[in-house]
Amino acid sequence: MLKPVDWIGSSKADLKKFPATVQDAIGFALYQAQNGVKHRDTKPLKGSANLLEIVLHRAGDTYRTVYTFGFEAAVYVLYALQEKRQRGRATPTQERDPVEAG
Repeated sequence: MLKPVDWIGSSKADLKKFPATVQDAIGFALYQAQNGVKHRDTKPLKGSANLLEIVLHRAGDTYRTVYTFGFEAAVYVLYALQEKRQRGRATPTQERDPVEAG
């Protein structure tokens, strides 16, 4: 039997901000969760026994969606977020202004 999806807080609105291909992939992973199947892009969230995380890497960005699987009533989506790629590292202080650093 297909479990309903219950969106917590702004998780659905946040997911809608993702690119369409990412939304489709996460939607399919959640559909599989509704059927009691773990999608290949899903892994246990560190430090939690009942939370799973869908992790997708697209165009240098990472998209994460966390949901619960331990309840019979529904799949609860807790949050969805995008981690932007960092474009380079911060310049060390001694390279920015050698006078200040020395």
